[in-house]
Amino acid sequence: MQRVVFIALFILAGSTVFAQNRNLSASITASSTDCSVANSCVTFPKSANDAGLAVVVKGTYTGTLQFEGTNGTTWSGLTGQPFISGTGVNSTTSTGAWLFATTGLTGFRVRASAYTSGTATIDIQAGSMPPGGSGSGGGGGGGTSSNFGNAFPAAGTAAGFIDASGNMAGANLDGSGNLKVAGTFSPGAPADTVGTTTALNANGVTASVAAAGQQGITVHFDSAGNLVGTVVPEVSMDGGTTWSVAVFTSFNTASVIGQFSSLANPSGDYSISYAGPITHARVRVSAYTSGSTNTTLRAVATQGFRALYGWNSTTSNYQAITVGNSGRAWTEIRDAAGNARGVNVNASNQLSVSVDNTPTVTANAGSGTFNIQTNASVNVAQVAGAPIATAASGIAKVGLTDGSGNAITSTASALDVSLATGSNTIGKVDQGAPATGANAWPIVLASLDYAALAEITNAFKKAPLRLAGNLGPIQPIGNALPVTIAYPAPVNDPCQGPKGFLAISQALSAQVVTANPGYTTYVCGIVAVGADAENLSLVYGTGAVCATGITAMIGGSTANNGMNLAANGGWVQGWANSSIAKVPPGQNVCLIQSGTGRVAGNIAIVYSP
Repeated sequence: MQRVVFIALFILAGSTVFAQNRNLSASITASSTDCSVANSCVTFPKSANDAGLAVVVKGTYTGTLQFEGTNGTTWSGLTGQPFISGTGVNSTTSTGAWLFATTGLTGFRVRASAYTSGTATIDIQAGSMPPGGSGSGGGGGGGTSSNFGNAFPAAGTAAGFIDASGNMAGANLDGSGNLKVAGTFSPGAPADTVGTTTALNANGVTASVAAAGQQGITVHFDSAGNLVGTVVPEVSMDGGTTWSVAVFTSFNTASVIGQFSSLANPSGDYSISYAGPITHARVRVSAYTSGSTNTTLRAVATQGFRALYGWNSTTSNYQAITVGNSGRAWTEIRDAAGNARGVNVNASNQLSVSVDNTPTVTANAGSGTFNIQTNASVNVAQVAGAPIATAASGIAKVGLTDGSGNAITSTASALDVSLATGSNTIGKVDQGAPATGANAWPIVLASLDYAALAEITNAFKKAPLRLAGNLGPIQPIGNALPVTIAYPAPVNDPCQGPKGFLAISQALSAQVVTANPGYTTYVCGIVAVGADAENLSLVYGTGAVCATGITAMIGGSTANNGMNLAANGGWVQGWANSSIAKVPPGQNVCLIQSGTGRVAGNIAIVYSP
């Protein structure tokens, strides 16, 4: 591949030579009509010897740039010719390079008449010859190749490139004025900057390295050293004049970054962490007892560990974000006055909240649901903003309505109820003492109309009650008819009622039923089938797999002492209207097995007070 040397900034069309040049480079990031807005113009103060200007626009921007010249009174548009070929322009919305004839002008500028985003970088170079003119430079005026040998050409003689033989060679530029280069290129990382190895053998001795062009700093303390003392890390931002504290960092075996403001009797490898750009880094013996350790600092291309910082609105400073033992960022809770407050958490890791000196707790309106624990105290002094009427202290009055929404009234201790399908009220239900029959209470039907007997009979048939026998002959007592109505006997076994069903699928001992606080768990039935030979036991307890206070209900309290089932064998028990096991409140139910084969099935349970 040919060796190419760049000799001048610009190759001008024809024989233009930019000798005794002056140049300017500036950026545009705004727009204006008269350059009154900062960074909206780049103005070049032309001298009397400047006959031509070369202007290069580069960068990434969105806007419109105007080329303008002045004779000292007004600014007007100025047309420039592209470096390679094309039509002259007095404005551009892209990058590129142009030549301008400036004879007779006192100034030149590039002004943004419109700007949206980005940065347009403007490079301006002045020359003593106008574009297209001829100069006295040898070899450049006619555009012919010249052999300069190994000597660099004199100023004003030519502008171009030389090849490996020393001959002038043309340069290819793209439409934006960028140099076209052929070949394969790979960016090379800068080599490490290695500081001088220094023996740390006295108080105040330092080992340092320059950090220019590098990203991180490493420190090696020779493990053969025997320094007894303390070493601190320091960095400089002004070329080594002023030094500030930094920290040592290293990874331990748990992949946690350790941070140290100093090291006692150091040995091994560390990095130095710091905030902001630096020019130098060093380690310094801050306390010395005895011994010596050779130390080498190295500035490397890779970036070292950086701490995560957050903005402290109270102190108006950045501070490193701290984390707890679990690696989670700490969150600070503050009161209305801005003071940091702690958080109270109970033994179940639940947040404890107290309400100070307020009769009610008000929740903001929303679509959420507020759940209240069954054992929580609830203020029921009001419902929907209205006070609750009470019959006596602690006893709330209850109102009843019929199917049409009409209030059901009562007289003394008798409740007016309508037993007929019609609109007539037949009588009152008395709360007198039980009759001699089990589960029976007398009902007194007052002001009985004998003609309504058929209607009464139909009403009782449709009511959700069961008559003890039938009405039989009417035997009025004064103005009332005694009727005995029976109700279902209480359920003695909860498994006679509705049940819950839970699937079983496990390959190790597992919890199959979770305790319902305050309720006894009744096991109504179980079916289990194992893929291999297993010993199975149904137990209750707390903790992992009921291990705390484990108690056997079916089988033994250990898996090996359970019922022995053959491979693909099954166990079915219960499923009638009676329980097969009873679990005290607060205890979970577990199915423990002796092996690791798959056991699947179902268990039926009832929670009962």
